[in-house]
Amino acid sequence: MYYNTIIILAGIVVIVIGLYIFLKKLNDNATYDIYDDINNLTNILKNNELLIKDEIKKINNEINFLKENIKINNEEIINIIKHENFNIKEKSDNQVVPEDFGNLLNYNKFLQKNKDIITLLRKNKTAEDIAKELNKSIREVEMVLKLVK
Repeated sequence: MYYNTIIILAGIVVIVIGLYIFLKKLNDNATYDIYDDINNLTNILKNNELLIKDEIKKINNEINFLKENIKINNEEIINIIKHENFNIKEKSDNQVVPEDFGNLLNYNKFLQKNKDIITLLRKNKTAEDIAKELNKSIREVEMVLKLVK
């Protein structure tokens, strides 16, 4: 009767020892794989870091290029405005800066939108003649003429 219990206990001990050895080998392999993965990840991160730095340099170069183009375009706009005889205030270091640049741009948009009315006005036509020729109301033409003057 005790022989059956001893056999069962011996079987349980063998199974527990087998599971312990099996799980220990799994943990050893898993930690080895983790270290390999960590080394691979650090290499990948270093390569990505270099790529990111290169991309940042490219973006900085593009930003500098755009800044230069904006400066050139601003100088061209100022020269155009200067030639159009608008109110311009000059600084002491010979930089031309328009007074209230936003209003100046809005005024230019207004002039472009109503260019046909202004050209007819310069040809010494009356408001009624301009309204008839452009098929617009007299009030609209008079309002534009008052704003232009």
